Amino acid sequence: MGIDLSGKAGIVTGGASGIAKGMSTALLKAGMAVTVTDINETTLASAKEHYNSIEGARHLEVLADGCSDEAVANAVQQTVDAFGRIDLLINCAQASVGDLEVQDHTIDTIMVGVDSGFLASFRYMKACYPYLKESQGSVVNFASQAGLIGNWGMLPYNAAKEAIRALTRTAAREWGKDNIAVNTIIPGSLTEGSKAFFDAHPEHYKHSMENIPMGRLGDPEKDLGALAVFLASEGSHYITGDTFNMDGGRVLRP
Repeated sequence: MGIDLSGKAGIVTGGASGIAKGMSTALLKAGMAVTVTDINETTLASAKEHYNSIEGARHLEVLADGCSDEAVANAVQQTVDAFGRIDLLINCAQASVGDLEVQDHTIDTIMVGVDSGFLASFRYMKACYPYLKESQGSVVNFASQAGLIGNWGMLPYNAAKEAIRALTRTAAREWGKDNIAVNTIIPGSLTEGSKAFFDAHPEHYKHSMENIPMGRLGDPEKDLGALAVFLASEGSHYITGDTFNMDGGRVLRP
């Protein structure tokens, strides 16, 4: 890609698998030091082996639940202790309770999505703010096509993802004075989870491909990772408060 992020450091939540793993890989290859957080110790250990295979990569794996103020503060502090700075925060981790219609949800089931997505993003942003202000860094949050179109049975996830877009726009406006760029990505990517789903439901894969002008799902490293590297670079820093649909044209949003 030609972008050198040497000397910079970032945090990627949920970075032990899926899109976040692909982005972490791309950032490490571009020279950024990366702290990867996850709630699954086994998956985190496997990801560490993968990151160890990247020549010259500086990385730190931290077991952390974004629903805990203390765990978030610990992950941020460990990053600063290890790398001395924070230039980038990517909030990718998200859990949810699905397959329930609106009337069947409870406050508790809705809060699973809101706490692990919207509030976790807020916690990390708040904890990283002093360091991002110092480095004049960037935040990348994650929304979803599901939130845009209101996918059936996914109220907690949909609500959390659209709330994250509001958080992004608000922080972009308020943190502009600090020269912190804050943006959102809406991905369309082939991950371990989506592959397993499509293998079990080939009709959904066929339908998805028919609705993607480019005829394929994105690659977590080559596509999403390339965008992450760009958003961490100086060349992107005048872009803030925006939503990037990286989905091959599936949702052609005005």
